Amino acid sequence: MEARYVGTRGIRLSVQTRLNVQSPVTPTSNLPTFTSNPGQAYLDSLNTTLAGLQAIGNIRPEWGDAGFCGPPCGGGYVVSFKPYGQSNYNGLQLSLKRNFTNGLQFQAAYTWSHTLDNSTADVFSTVLTPRRPQSFSCFACDYSTSALDRRQRATLALTYDLPFFKNSNWMMKNIVGNWQFSPIYTYQSPEMVTVQSNKDSNLNGDSAADRAVFNNSGIPGTASTVTPLMNSAGATVGYLANNPTAQYIQAGSGALATAERNSLYSNVINNWDFSLLKRVNITERQAVEFSFQALNIFNHAQYVPGYISDVAPIGYTGGPVTNGIRVTSPTFAQWNQFFSNHPRQVVLALKYSF
Repeated sequence: MEARYVGTRGIRLSVQTRLNVQSPVTPTSNLPTFTSNPGQAYLDSLNTTLAGLQAIGNIRPEWGDAGFCGPPCGGGYVVSFKPYGQSNYNGLQLSLKRNFTNGLQFQAAYTWSHTLDNSTADVFSTVLTPRRPQSFSCFACDYSTSALDRRQRATLALTYDLPFFKNSNWMMKNIVGNWQFSPIYTYQSPEMVTVQSNKDSNLNGDSAADRAVFNNSGIPGTASTVTPLMNSAGATVGYLANNPTAQYIQAGSGALATAERNSLYSNVINNWDFSLLKRVNITERQAVEFSFQALNIFNHAQYVPGYISDVAPIGYTGGPVTNGIRVTSPTFAQWNQFFSNHPRQVVLALKYSF
């Protein structure tokens, strides 16, 4: 048995930024989002308007004065990769192992860990978490649970060479005996994804959608769009949630998105793989093996990103999967609409060795 603590710290990691861009929307200057209508008198008392925020513009004045004024004057954004990224991993790892003895071996492992970072996929390998920060002026504001975080993982791998008829004659030993089975069980906490508003909420001109407003008293896994609220002069000064009981509320243009990166759970992995092997020893050097292998043997539907029985690259860079993380979609958080159920796969193999 082993128990260990593992900790890693990443500093000066590459992140993508736009040097000449600012966000007019800040924690002190934004349009509020309400779950109930505050009344016209209150709306008339609000001084910040959408038009006023838009008038500020998304180009830093010092860069604009130097000629890097961006799309408003026919230019572009100054894109750079800077060492502003950081990550932090802490994990408790437990394992129990039995070496092959009397035909039985197994290894059980359990890990509890937490991975945090402020950037995960700056090369655009997935949209489940954005590759760029929500605000180019505040990388620290993006520091939260990583898309790579798997809070709990438990595995059990067992191989049992059945002992029956080991000392019998050749017929009984090879025809009736010589069976081996190997189950593998995996439980893994879900991948976390970032809820998006499908809006440039902070008005910084980035095509990547900003995050949502988090409602602490909302029903988990639910989402809502918003309706603009106007003062008596017809200026937009706030937003009203169309579903006040939703956990995630759309951050309209000029609103402050308060939901963290990777705050919504997808589904867990709860999976059994199984293999059965029959061996016939023809001579001391020659043998025939027939094996039956099943991935997800119980055909348990598991709508999760990636693969359940393999470690291989897979990216989600657009398409229907974005509807699962946007509050404006009727299929928000309905993972069976976007990911495979990973149906049972069976492999039969015949091997001759000499």
